[in-house]
Amino acid sequence: MFLLRREKTCHFVNSVRVNSVRKTWLKRNCQLKSEGEEIEDRQSWKRRVQDKKIQIDKMGDRAQRNLRKYWREAQKRSRQKRSCEGAVQEADTPPDSPQDQDILEYNARESRRQERERKERSKHEKGIQEK
Repeated sequence: MFLLRREKTCHFVNSVRVNSVRKTWLKRNCQLKSEGEEIEDRQSWKRRVQDKKIQIDKMGDRAQRNLRKYWREAQKRSRQKRSCEGAVQEADTPPDSPQDQDILEYNARESRRQERERKERSKHEKGIQEK
């Protein structure tokens, strides 16, 4: 049984204020589809809905166990792959030069803190000297 569709009307197609892209979109969407196209659209929608992934709480106990087992193994493979990539990268990386080590030892936050403390001490000392 097919529902009868009422004819779409495009009120704004001939309007001056609507830009050309919008006009073409409105014209295209206002055309009625043939019965065959409607059936095909409905079937493709059904396929999309049926092919959606099933949530794990909707599965049976055995299916849940198997899926979780698969997830654990995939996670283990991912971790192993990541650790191997890190080892290869470390092996290919040359050792740090002394200049790089100096840069790594420099801590900007610590430097800012020390500078702030130095300024506070000098303000405090100036206040004591004025009295």
